[in-house]
Amino acid sequence: MFDCHVHTAVSFDSEMPLLDVLEEIRETKHSFCLTEHYDFNIPDFNFEVAEYFAAYEKYKSDRLLLGVELGLGKEIFAESEAFSRDLRFDQVIGSIHVVDGEDIYLPEYYMERGEERAYERYFQTMLENVQACDFFDVLGHVDYVARYAPTADPEIYLARWKTYLEPIFKILIARGQVLELNSRRLALKRAQDALLPIYQFYQELGGKYVTIGSDAHISQALAINSNIAEELAAACGLRPVYFKKRKIELVK
Repeated sequence: MFDCHVHTAVSFDSEMPLLDVLEEIRETKHSFCLTEHYDFNIPDFNFEVAEYFAAYEKYKSDRLLLGVELGLGKEIFAESEAFSRDLRFDQVIGSIHVVDGEDIYLPEYYMERGEERAYERYFQTMLENVQACDFFDVLGHVDYVARYAPTADPEIYLARWKTYLEPIFKILIARGQVLELNSRRLALKRAQDALLPIYQFYQELGGKYVTIGSDAHISQALAINSNIAEELAAACGLRPVYFKKRKIELVK
C-alpha cells in the first residue's frame, strides 16, 4: 500500500526521524509520501522549505515521495495558493485545522461552542474552503473533528452532515481532487460504521479514488490500520491512489 499522509520530525508535532520511514520501506512492501505541516494560520509551526528539500530530496524514490499538508483558510488563500505552486512537492493535502481562528485540536474550541455548533462550524469552514481553494490534490481527514471532540460519541454521520458533505464531494469530484481515507481511527468499529456510508455516498456521487493515509507521527503508526482502510475502500467501490509530481497514480 501507499501511505500518503506521514509526518517526520520536520513537522512541529512529530519527532519521528526520516530513518524510521526508510527502515519501514526496507523491511515491508509499504511506500510513503511525507506530508509535513505548513499552515499560514499557524506560522510558528512551519518548516524551512529550502532546508527540507536539501535534507530530504536525495532520499526520494518511487517508494518515498515528498508532499505537504497545507492548512486551508480563505483568509490565507493567496499565500497558500502561491506556496502550492512549488513543483518539488509530489502531493498537496488540504486540511481544516483552524476554524474561526482557533485550533480545533484544543478543547476550548468545543467548550466555547457546544458540540453541535463546533461540528457545524467545522463543516461550514470545510465547504467554504473547498469552494474557494482549488490548489490542493487531496482533502485530508474529513473526520478530523471526531478525533478531539470531548463527547461520548464524536463520530460524524452522513444523515446529520449530508447538507455540507454533498456539495464538498461534488466540488472535489468535478475538479479531479481526491478524498483521503484517513486510517488513524479505523481500529474503532464505531468509526468504521460511521465512515462507511460517507464514503459510499462519495462513490455514488461519482467519486472514484481515495488516498489512504495513516497521519503517522511516530514510527509505530506508519501504515496503521491500512488493511482496514483498503477493505473499506473496496467495500465502497473506491480505488486507492497516490500522487507523484501532482498527478494521480494507481496503487498497484
